[in-house]
Amino acid sequence: MPVKMIDIARRAGVSRSTVSLALNDESLKKYQVSPQTVKEVRRIAREMGYRPNRLGMALVSAKSHVIGLFPGGMSRARASHGTEAEGIISEIGTDYTVFSTLPSYRDPVEQERAALMAFVDYRLDGIIALWSGHNENIDVYREVIERYHLPLVLLEHGIPGLDVPVVAADYRATTFEAVKALHRLGHTKIALMYHGESGKRPLYSDEEREGYTAGMAAIGQAQNSLVFEPRNVGVNDDEEEYVGAYYEIMAARLHE
Repeated sequence: MPVKMIDIARRAGVSRSTVSLALNDESLKKYQVSPQTVKEVRRIAREMGYRPNRLGMALVSAKSHVIGLFPGGMSRARASHGTEAEGIISEIGTDYTVFSTLPSYRDPVEQERAALMAFVDYRLDGIIALWSGHNENIDVYREVIERYHLPLVLLEHGIPGLDVPVVAADYRATTFEAVKALHRLGHTKIALMYHGESGKRPLYSDEEREGYTAGMAAIGQAQNSLVFEPRNVGVNDDEEEYVGAYYEIMAARLHE
């Protein structure tokens, strides 16, 4: 049976309210509890295996100490989901938990809407999201910030009509440098390939194309530029087959 605060209070010989204060760093900033009492209460709590009831704490404080992470389209989510979660955790430490959901190829629009509404329903403290690019879901993002007043930070690109913070990479500069790095290794046939969700063009593709075009011009290979757009290659929901077929098309073009 889970250990309760009253159990700790009985062993420590203090009131339940004192135990509550001693175990809560925020409360200790407002109320006076002797350092010796705090140390003893926390020692007993550890010995007894006490774990706080986060749901109960959230009801009292109106803070869940959970941040929602929606990592965008399926192909991109698989590639970077772990890195994003690790980066968030390294910043927030142990005070917060990251609650993440992965999108699906089968119904990415509905999956994104469901994920955002789940974050709202669980009363999370904030959301970090990479908008999938589906215009149908812009209204859901607007609801999150205007109706439910949840803090929202977007990754990689903003959403038209929404004034929210965006943490983005410089795709133009990184693609430009990638072309130059390949050239330094002796390569001259360098292609740019967009691998979008089920053939969907990535939102940042214009920036990458600019960087690629500038890079090919800088190495004197502008006439050999090859850009592959996402396309339907006859494969539906199997991601591995989709990517494999796409690479076959690219390899054939490069060897022409």
